[in-house]
Amino acid sequence: MTASLTLTYDFSRDDDDFGWLQAKVQSSKASGVFGFWVQWQDVEQWGETLFRYPIPRGDPLIADWGQSDSDGGNYQPIVKVTIAPIDRSGHLEVVVHLSDHADQRNQCRAAFGTTHAELGRFAVEIREMMARRGSDAELTGQDFG
Repeated sequence: MTASLTLTYDFSRDDDDFGWLQAKVQSSKASGVFGFWVQWQDVEQWGETLFRYPIPRGDPLIADWGQSDSDGGNYQPIVKVTIAPIDRSGHLEVVVHLSDHADQRNQCRAAFGTTHAELGRFAVEIREMMARRGSDAELTGQDFG
C-alpha cells in the first residue's frame, strides 16, 4: 500500500517569520493531521537538506518542531520527521511523529519506505511551496510489511 507525508505551509498574513505548518501522514497502520507554528526559514532550510545524497548511516535527516515549558524543560515534538537509509541500495525509512500541540495525548506515529528519487521530488516541492509557487509537498512511499 502507498504511504505518504504531506506538508502544507500557510504564511502569516503580516509576513512575519512564523506560519502554520500542517503535516498529514497516511499509511495502512496509522494516519493523522496535526500542525504547528514554525518559522518559514526552518522549513526552507530543512527542505534543502533533503537533497543530500547519499544520507550517511547514523546521520539521519531530522526535522523536529515542538514546544517546551517556559523554562525550556519538558520538550515535546509536535511535527517530527526522521529520514534514514535502511540498506545499501538507496532505500530509505521515513518515520513521522505528529502530536496535537494543545493536547499531547493525541498523537500519531507512522513509518514507511521511500527512495532517494522520491525524496528529491519532495525536496523540490518544498522549495516551490516555500517560494509560494506550490501549495504543498508530498513524499510518497510504501508501507513496510
